[in-house]
Amino acid sequence: MFYIGIFVFLLLAVNFFYRVINLFIKINRQAYSQDTTHTFKCSTCNQSYTLTGPETKKLVKGAVVIKKSTPRSRTTFYQFRCPQCGSYSNQEKIFDINTTKGLGTVRAQIDSDQLPLVIDFLLKGVLPIFLVMPFLNLIIR
Repeated sequence: MFYIGIFVFLLLAVNFFYRVINLFIKINRQAYSQDTTHTFKCSTCNQSYTLTGPETKKLVKGAVVIKKSTPRSRTTFYQFRCPQCGSYSNQEKIFDINTTKGLGTVRAQIDSDQLPLVIDFLLKGVLPIFLVMPFLNLIIR
């Protein structure tokens, strides 16, 4: 029974890592696709503007990233040239869902298009671990 428990645990671990890699690939592919838009706010002119996925990829790759975190909030800035005013300054990334809970222990900065991918990962990657682990404790003992 011990070997069966170890085998089931290994299957759960392989499933979890497969789902993590698959999640990152899907989010990266979706974030930089042609039909995805990203909203930024310039710190110099305080105007909001949207960029498509390929435009964002070109500007953000290699840009300086500044993450300001407090126990109540988190903000992400990228340094590149603003298309509105033309100045090279910090551009704040506006996320659809930007929440901080538990005095900063749980943070979520995602766009609404990425939410179904994260829920799918939680259901297929994390939930099986929580469902099977009590049974594994009974089998291994």
